[in-house]
Amino acid sequence: MNITVEFSDYLLTTQVPLSKLFCYTSLLPGMLQGEDEYTVIGGLYEVEIAAY
Repeated sequence: MNITVEFSDYLLTTQVPLSKLFCYTSLLPGMLQGEDEYTVIGGLYEVEIAAY
């Protein structure tokens, strides 16, 4: 799964295997409010950083 997160003036992008994805905002619609957030279980992931 390709995950992109906006943090300040930066975009962080990484590839996470679906089996390592524990929880994400749209999993429980109406329950989690705010930004799109992901909880990933363990591992080291290469992250690309882009400024905009």
